[in-house]
Amino acid sequence: MLTLSRLVPAVCVLLLLNAAPALAGDGVIELNHTCATTTGCVAGDSPGYPVTLTAEGSYRLTSDLFVTTARDVLTLGHNVDPDLGGFAVRGPVTCPLGCPAATAGTGITGGAQNSISNGKVRGFGLDGITLGPRAHVTHVRVTEIARHGVSAFSGSLVTENQIGAIGGSGIVFSNSLFGNGPSLYRDNTIGLTGAISVSGGRASGPNA
Repeated sequence: MLTLSRLVPAVCVLLLLNAAPALAGDGVIELNHTCATTTGCVAGDSPGYPVTLTAEGSYRLTSDLFVTTARDVLTLGHNVDPDLGGFAVRGPVTCPLGCPAATAGTGITGGAQNSISNGKVRGFGLDGITLGPRAHVTHVRVTEIARHGVSAFSGSLVTENQIGAIGGSGIVFSNSLFGNGPSLYRDNTIGLTGAISVSGGRASGPNA
């Protein structure tokens, strides 16, 4: 017979298990559409989009993160490094032959020293990826974006990405108030943009 004294601790354990983020074997925190919409993916992240990651660390997608209305999907604090794991961060915009005027919704927004890698960002009414200074974006396919594909502040590095079907510029580098040196880009393939392919920064290698 299950007494109240045994039932209460059992309920508490279940609640803690449901609230705890999923950890991969290597200590990386896993993110998916289910936790995004039902429980929140980490402590401090409320259910629903955007998924908000404020604690420093490494994260990995285990499914697509997606919205069907104009809104942000993934918001990052400083030093938060999500590996997209081959999955997509995607929104409702489709513009393979010409994007609409910029409205709202960015795939990934961040602070300083974020690293984004290994996946896709597609279908947003504002920007694909917008980060602060000293950011790194690599091996990401960014497509069907109404404004800019990748936007970052000074001291950033954007390498080996595929960027196309963009209403504005493919890559935009801006100067931050703190300087932080030039931004560099190399080995990117950029096509079908409504404005200049790359604004600001300095090429440190070939781009197509």
